[in-house]
Amino acid sequence: MAGLLAWAADVVGAHGNNHELSEDRIPIVFTEDQQKYVQELDSKASSLSRSIQGLRLRLPSPDISQRLPHILAHSLASNAALALQLNAHSATKEQAQLRKVTLQEENAAYEKAILNCENKLQERMQETDLLLQKLQEMDETEQTLMEELENAETALDARQSGKSFESVVASEMTAEAGPDAEAEKSAILEKLDNKKKELSSMEEIVQDLEKRWVQVQENELKQPTPGCQRDKLQFVFQVSAIENIYYRLGFHWNRITTLGKELLSQREKLLDKQLHSLMEQLAVKQAQAEGLVGEIHLKEMELERLKGLWRMIESSNVEGNTARNRFGRSTSEKDSASTDYMVDKLPYSTGGRTEHQQRLMLLREKDEIMALQGGNNNVIAAMRRVLDVLKLRLTYEMQNVVECELHES
Repeated sequence: MAGLLAWAADVVGAHGNNHELSEDRIPIVFTEDQQKYVQELDSKASSLSRSIQGLRLRLPSPDISQRLPHILAHSLASNAALALQLNAHSATKEQAQLRKVTLQEENAAYEKAILNCENKLQERMQETDLLLQKLQEMDETEQTLMEELENAETALDARQSGKSFESVVASEMTAEAGPDAEAEKSAILEKLDNKKKELSSMEEIVQDLEKRWVQVQENELKQPTPGCQRDKLQFVFQVSAIENIYYRLGFHWNRITTLGKELLSQREKLLDKQLHSLMEQLAVKQAQAEGLVGEIHLKEMELERLKGLWRMIESSNVEGNTARNRFGRSTSEKDSASTDYMVDKLPYSTGGRTEHQQRLMLLREKDEIMALQGGNNNVIAAMRRVLDVLKLRLTYEMQNVVECELHES
């Protein structure tokens, strides 16, 4: 830079010396354009001279070399400080990146743990649903087994067991102590009174059925028929089954409610064993159902056969009546002898009487069968309604017990 400035000064100095010698030279004539160009060059030269002078003024003094080590040290210190700041910033940046990575890993681990917990909760919910379904199935099987037991037992055993149950309840009520025992005692007594009222009403129904059965037996002794006897035997079995069921429902209601709570605690351990037994019972029930379906099919076939016989008898009666009418008209027109008429008439008259008796017997049998079927259908419908109501009550109470245990657990 110093050499460049010296060269510019020399050039300017030489230009000034030439200007002094210009008076001795011959003047040159320029055109207007050339004069303008020369003037522009002069203005540029003056501006360059001014800029060179400004640069000379801006040059430092000769003692700048003394201040350079201090400036160098200051610049080195500032560079070192900047490097330290950069290193600290890079370290903090690396720490932030590492923290970000660790946080992402922790978040992923937490998400996995949350998913595992949700899966476990879903599995537990499914297990609870399965257990509730199994409990409902066990309740249904228990009800069916209780119904079979009720059908197998007699009315005398039911009454004796009812008396023993009342004595056991009384002993348990006397054994309890405290202020709550009296309230429970009164509640149990009220339940027993209600059950006694229901049993008395059921006994009245059974007495009505017995009266009907006596009437049916009397009618059977007067006019016995094989089809009517079969239907009556079925009616007897149905009436006895209904009597046992209605009588035992009141007895087993309180016992089922008390046993339900005890069975819930033991149900989890016995589920596997009872599953196999239930499968076997299901197979047996299916076989019984198939047998019943076969019996129903046979009964339907027999009923169709009887209907066909009835139609044949009606058609034969109609043909016999038409033949007798034709024969009567022919004999009245010819005025034949009365002896021949009586001889030929006896078989028709006796045959007419026997056919008429058979027809009356079939009509009575048909009426009795229809009456028995109507009574059986009404009784069975009433039984089904009562059993549906009891099933709903049992399921409601069992659900309440299960919910209470779940809340406690």
